Amino acid sequence: MLAARAIPGEAPHSIDLGGFAKCAIVSARGEHIRIDANGRLVRLDVAEGTLLAGPASVTVELPIGTCLPEQLAALSELRHLLAGRSARTRKSKALHSQLFALAAYDARADGASLRAIADTFLGHGDWPGDGEHRKSRARRLIAKGAAMIRAGPRAILR
Repeated sequence: MLAARAIPGEAPHSIDLGGFAKCAIVSARGEHIRIDANGRLVRLDVAEGTLLAGPASVTVELPIGTCLPEQLAALSELRHLLAGRSARTRKSKALHSQLFALAAYDARADGASLRAIADTFLGHGDWPGDGEHRKSRARRLIAKGAAMIRAGPRAILR
């Protein structure tokens, strides 16, 4: 069990429990949350703020006493849970980028203009943009897709 305080909002080190399996009880003393992921269990007792409403910066309190070893183990488990989540997020973003690159390459092969590719894959914006950044990003997407095609399926699936 870890005693914690949460400050809602996005921050570089905020925690979002949205994708975790969890069980929560809300009482007058705060939120009591059990997080279960990949066989790892962590219990957070949030005395101030909320983790259930979305991303929040979390401060964990570790009072020195006989429970300190168990609390340090729970903190380590929480760190492993969050590290595994960020690794999955990085892999997901990389796959997303690869799929965009392949789709941009296909669109260009089908005769789409750089502007149409930029609008489709990068969102609408000024064309070509300051310093032609949108045009350059579209070209890089197409080049990345072409490189993936040349490298073959093993490089894509790696």
